[in-house]
Amino acid sequence: MENVLRLQSDGIDARAASHGGTVTRVDGPDGWCEFTEYMLYPGVLLQFNDVHIQTINESSEAGELLELNYCADGLYECEFKRGGYARVAGGIFAACGMDRAKSLSRFPTGFYKGVSVVIDAKRAQKYMDAAHPELMIDISDLPGRMCPAGTCFVARAEGALRQLFDQIMNPPECVRGAYYRVKLLELLMLLTMWQPGGAVGGTYLARDRMEQLRLVRDHLTMELDREITLEELSRTHGMCETQLKRDFKRVYGISPAAYRRAYRMEQAARILRDTDKSVTEVAMQVGYLNPSKFSHAFRAEMGVPPAEYRKRSDCLERQARNETVWSGQNAPGAL
Repeated sequence: MENVLRLQSDGIDARAASHGGTVTRVDGPDGWCEFTEYMLYPGVLLQFNDVHIQTINESSEAGELLELNYCADGLYECEFKRGGYARVAGGIFAACGMDRAKSLSRFPTGFYKGVSVVIDAKRAQKYMDAAHPELMIDISDLPGRMCPAGTCFVARAEGALRQLFDQIMNPPECVRGAYYRVKLLELLMLLTMWQPGGAVGGTYLARDRMEQLRLVRDHLTMELDREITLEELSRTHGMCETQLKRDFKRVYGISPAAYRRAYRMEQAARILRDTDKSVTEVAMQVGYLNPSKFSHAFRAEMGVPPAEYRKRSDCLERQARNETVWSGQNAPGAL
């Protein structure tokens, strides 16, 4: 089981991480990404994704695995080789059978932070039956339950599932490895009982329509300081308004207006993290003349007001600088 985002790149650096993990860093022309993997049980891989890049060309091949993704922050769009797209934003949980090989992963805001769990259901079930029969974990049919007929399940993570992923993203440093193993057992137990509903299935449209919708999406990410109407999109891209709204939502899961609003907030979050611009300046840069309306929209999308988001981001950055992810002294085989 290799890392979830299989990359086509020359600038790859792999090294040992603390607590038994492996860190893979990839440097590209427009940024970098870092993946930290933990093989916690036979057939169960945990991977943390820290992405600061716009696109990743995939080299994944189809396989009998189930991939679970939880987005903590940022925006992730995935294109499949057989057609279809999946979109994951902050707080969203997605499940996809890896029989749907990826061709391209996009990160429109140039930033993504999340966690992936890859499960070989048959192998993991065999191990759990032998090592933890008392837990009564039953995930043998999980790919079929979550992704019937090769579909993708995409929904907002809520309740116990959201809490569990948030805990995985924020482990106690001193017992990180053991903590991950316990939390993955909890996740497998939760998935044993969980019956997903309201899934957004795989979307398949004609290739030319897919290209049209991609151009619409790109249009929505331009000129954030002005309004773009549905009429303008329809006229520019040669689609009637009803058809444009319907097909766009089928592919991206939300309306064009909601997509542009979410993209604006993701860009605002990036500016807040990377610059010292005031909240008013950030609001104007993403098309809000009224700072109060901007703060309301930002909180609705990101969960906290802009000033609080910046404060938390600064705190996490300081913590990351102070934390030793790995050291030559602790790395296996270090001289």
